Amino acid sequence: MTSIAPTLQSFFTDRVVRQRQASPRTIAAYRDALRLLLGFVQQRAGITQGRTALPSMRL
Repeated sequence: MTSIAPTLQSFFTDRVVRQRQASPRTIAAYRDALRLLLGFVQQRAGITQGRTALPSMRL
């Protein structure tokens, strides 16, 4: 299992900032939405924050 953090970091630094040239407000909105999503997934799957990994997110 791999951590989801590097994937999200890559998404924000490569795709959103460089390729899409998104505004700081757009990036903040994406960040906030992903925090909510990950919190929901962690609660629903019963996993701890440090244990979130891509394969474990299949609900």
